[in-house]
Amino acid sequence: AVSVQRSGTHRPMGKLKPSFALQPGDLVSIVSEKKEEPAVSFNYTIIFEDDSILVLNKPPHLPVHPAGRFFFNTLLTHLKQTREHQGQSSEFYLVHRIDKETSGVLLLAKTKVACAQLQQQFAERKTKKTYLAILRGSPPTDTFRITAPLQKNPNHAIRIKMLNTPVDQGGLPSETDFQVIKRYTAFTLVRCFPLTGRQHQIRAHAEIAGFPLVGDKLYGWPESLVLQFLEQDFDEDEDAESFGVNTHLPPEMARGLLMERHALHAERLNFTHPDTQRSVTFEAIWPQDFNDFINKISL
Repeated sequence: AVSVQRSGTHRPMGKLKPSFALQPGDLVSIVSEKKEEPAVSFNYTIIFEDDSILVLNKPPHLPVHPAGRFFFNTLLTHLKQTREHQGQSSEFYLVHRIDKETSGVLLLAKTKVACAQLQQQFAERKTKKTYLAILRGSPPTDTFRITAPLQKNPNHAIRIKMLNTPVDQGGLPSETDFQVIKRYTAFTLVRCFPLTGRQHQIRAHAEIAGFPLVGDKLYGWPESLVLQFLEQDFDEDEDAESFGVNTHLPPEMARGLLMERHALHAERLNFTHPDTQRSVTFEAIWPQDFNDFINKISL
């Protein structure tokens, strides 16, 4: 609960919006209680660490930062608490983000200066990102590019979904290259090279191509089924991976998902180290659920 005391009058404000204007002398009080949070996996591994950066292999089912129903059960909170308990520096800054269900390489900065330099590289598209994904279906060519502007439309029935929207209507230019690694009977293992960095970009572009990701609960389904799955009480900055998800899927969706999470793994990240100014590349092996699924469809 949030309240504001102004001129001797105590005024409960509920959830304050970013547009709420504080005045000099206002006293803001924030009272919170620790509530039970959904279980997550803290089985992350450190790929590399020095005085400026921390590179992790993030497991699936782990939110990166507090949002929705998750606060303590998040990577940043767990890192901070663990390092403080060990008597080490606990300052970490999020350079970029990957979804709760997405596994793989995640880059954190340990200083504000390093964070600013790294975020600038992402903004200027100087980083190179490679993902692994398992698609439903079989693309007709071994390589293809999806160029489709994306935008989140708050007036759409599914407000959290990125939609293909013309640039002149607010869509942000978005491009992803796909490269087939191996074809299976009903699925295809691909590498994905996002040339831009929009939210849900690979997942949205895979759906636009006609080959949505295995396990994706948001993209690749009829709108009616997605609406059954989602509770429509999201704020604009919240997503299905972190808030408002029902525990029971519509039967048709439950039968068709095949994996408990969307099959997307951040395999490789290349960037310029903020201290040495040298190009560095870090890789993360795919997790067990990827391996299990590949073995299953290979039989």
